[in-house]
Amino acid sequence: MSNKQEISDTELRSALRLWTEYLLKELSTGTDLTGLELLIGPQSRDRAWIYHGGSGNRSLFFLLDDQIQIRFDLDLKDKLVAFAVFPKSKIWIKAPGGILLQGGDGSEYELHFL
Repeated sequence: MSNKQEISDTELRSALRLWTEYLLKELSTGTDLTGLELLIGPQSRDRAWIYHGGSGNRSLFFLLDDQIQIRFDLDLKDKLVAFAVFPKSKIWIKAPGGILLQGGDGSEYELHFL
């Protein structure tokens, strides 16, 4: 007998909506990397980075549980630009230094700009 419980689509959509509402209330223009780490870090299982070429911009991903991840887009000065909350679709594979090689993305999900 398996101990693994499946989450329904309705439950997952509800959790995604609740996380989005929570972040919209808690975040503001000017939120920085330290603020994100304090707000989400203790509630997450893992974190990883994706760098966006020569612009200096990057995305910080937090894996909250087996189903939900959050992407925070940061500018060159580590200020929050946008975020997305979305379901995890692939297992995370990370390189040394916390660079996300597989997983994350979320580009097809709604970005919330601050």
